[in-house]
Amino acid sequence: MAQASNKNTNSVTEKEPEINDLVTQIKILKDDIASLTQTVGEVGKAEASRAVTLAKVKGQEVKEAGEEKLTDARSLAESYGREAGIMVREQPATALGVAAGVGFIIGFLMSGRR
Repeated sequence: MAQASNKNTNSVTEKEPEINDLVTQIKILKDDIASLTQTVGEVGKAEASRAVTLAKVKGQEVKEAGEEKLTDARSLAESYGREAGIMVREQPATALGVAAGVGFIIGFLMSGRR
């Protein structure tokens, strides 16, 4: 029976270092996971900041391009307006005929009787 008692004591003594090693490894894993979580969070914040900056830059570029197109369209409309005014002064009958024709076509298209 003394041998049986020795085996239990040896078994417990052998398991204690294994348990201590496991506890140490688990602590190391927890620290590594915490470190990885922090790193992933920092990378995510940096990428989000970069994306916001890029979106602002692209938005400004689109705004500037839109403003340029609007200015061009405004200039073109003013030019056509001036030309129409000149045409009306120089050829009032022709201008009246063109206006009546355009009005007739628009009215026909808008009436729904096609």
